[in-house]
Amino acid sequence: MTIDPESGCVTLPDGFVIKPDWTRSAMLSGAQGDAARASRMEDQLYLHGQFKGGEIEGHPVLVSACFYEGTLLYLNLCVSLYPPGAVDWESYSLDVEAAIKSLHDRLLTAQFGPPSRVQHLPMAYATPAEASLESTLTWEFPWGRVVSAHDVKGGGTSITVRYGNRLEEANKDYRIRTAPR
Repeated sequence: MTIDPESGCVTLPDGFVIKPDWTRSAMLSGAQGDAARASRMEDQLYLHGQFKGGEIEGHPVLVSACFYEGTLLYLNLCVSLYPPGAVDWESYSLDVEAAIKSLHDRLLTAQFGPPSRVQHLPMAYATPAEASLESTLTWEFPWGRVVSAHDVKGGGTSITVRYGNRLEEANKDYRIRTAPR
């Protein structure tokens, strides 16, 4: 998996290329749409499509693409180190999440060098093996940013590729459209 620092294009391990101008209709009409599990939110203005993007080191790369009115806002990418099958709270493990975070950090640092910014959020319950979960690494680019982080509230660990301020603009537009009149 590579992320082009000049353009923001993401090449998945299976060879599929996601460009910043990829649209919701392109996803739904392509092979990814056939395999995607799509979930709609907020009166169908937002759509999240989830699909597999190949493998890294023998582990599946899970992709979640978020669109607003067809525009790609961001991608969440995760190399899953869990055994095959459903991942739920019974199989959830901070040790596995820490290993995922360490792998993500290693992959991104190999591609981009040191991060532009490191933010530490100490977790009182983290063991030394889980220390990687306490840091959010961010690489800034002219087109947006790439973030490796663990979501303490939701429990997931991912690489997020955000394109400019599209998410903020979409949320602002949504608030205006849905405000009581």
